[in-house]
Amino acid sequence: MLIKDLPALRNWLVTTLEPLCGAEPIGLANNILRLFTRGGSFKILRRSCIRRLKNILNESTVNFVDQLFDNIENGQYISEKEKENIPPKPIKNTTKIFEQQENNREIQSISKSTTSPFTPINRSIKRTYSSMSENSSSTKRIQYSYSHLSTDPVSLSNTHIISKIEILRVYDIKSIYIKNILDFLMDLPELYSLTINVIDNIDDVNIFYIKIFGLSKLTFCQVEYKSIPNKTNTNYLVIDATIFSPLQQLIINADFPTNSLDILFSYLPQIRRLSIDRLTPSTTKEVKPIIMPHLKHVTLKLNNIKFNEFEQIMKNFFENIQILSINTNNDQDYIQATKWEQLIINHIPDLSIFSLYYDGIDNTTSIHNHFQLNELIENFNSSFWIERKWFFNYQYVDEESSDGGIVYTIDSYR
Repeated sequence: MLIKDLPALRNWLVTTLEPLCGAEPIGLANNILRLFTRGGSFKILRRSCIRRLKNILNESTVNFVDQLFDNIENGQYISEKEKENIPPKPIKNTTKIFEQQENNREIQSISKSTTSPFTPINRSIKRTYSSMSENSSSTKRIQYSYSHLSTDPVSLSNTHIISKIEILRVYDIKSIYIKNILDFLMDLPELYSLTINVIDNIDDVNIFYIKIFGLSKLTFCQVEYKSIPNKTNTNYLVIDATIFSPLQQLIINADFPTNSLDILFSYLPQIRRLSIDRLTPSTTKEVKPIIMPHLKHVTLKLNNIKFNEFEQIMKNFFENIQILSINTNNDQDYIQATKWEQLIINHIPDLSIFSLYYDGIDNTTSIHNHFQLNELIENFNSSFWIERKWFFNYQYVDEESSDGGIVYTIDSYR
């Protein structure tokens, strides 16, 4: 079955699943997407989807699956009503903005130019700047976005206005323009919120992060890019003892190696919330423990990281956290209750909210019978888990194309 826009479908799945079940919606959405990537007829995929979800969504299963397949067939992954409640979709030809400027020689160096690299903007943003220039003293927040850009370019040559930008969102950018964008950020002394989405590989991730961490007022940052760290690459991040970022929340929607966590945290003494979409295993470097007194909320999607390596990461950096969300698909030790109990009691004593999504389907360590999975889950029913109100459920899948189980926490905090 052809999926025209996989990220859009994933967003729709997370949004739709969240109110329907107690399972962690991101992990469940990823599991559904993986089913579609295997291929197969419409009928087989639909039957497999119902079978996997029936113990999670219960009576909502059939209606959800019908809606899912209708949306896939029609290419309508998000309803019009939902579109009003999410950031508008970026335009596809964002990079033409830079190409046009370079061709017209409007900018030689963005950091030195009085012309913004984001020259074309829509009319609504133009009105925002016009009104702000009349009453700039009362303006508290300025947002820049590539969303729904007008074909009528507007030149923002007023450096006084540009210097007051506080929120910047840059979508669907090619990596060849990253240097210009990063240089431009240096001219935004009031910037406290930054979102950057790069559609291809970034060659030098170290420079990318150092430029961002050097922003003096930045407290929120979300980055997305394509760069697969090599296990032997110890220079993914390089420490710079002169830079300390004021960031309090960082979201990394990209591959990030475990052997660079200590360097990452050396830049972030004030970090409170961290989310890494693909934490990858790494070797060749001894990671130094760092006490992170302000870090309280951690969300990690683990990519082939064994539990013993994960356990060491928790000991090195996360002993003060209060909220932990883990998504993993490797190593049955993640569903060994006693291992979690020892880790939490000895090293994460302040943990109050815990979310786990373990996908054991089609792994080399798959659980090969329903009774084995049930026995493992029974160990999560001890007083340790009940007193903390951390409850688990599971689903066993036994099909021709796959076998194994999904284990997930039931959200008792709704």
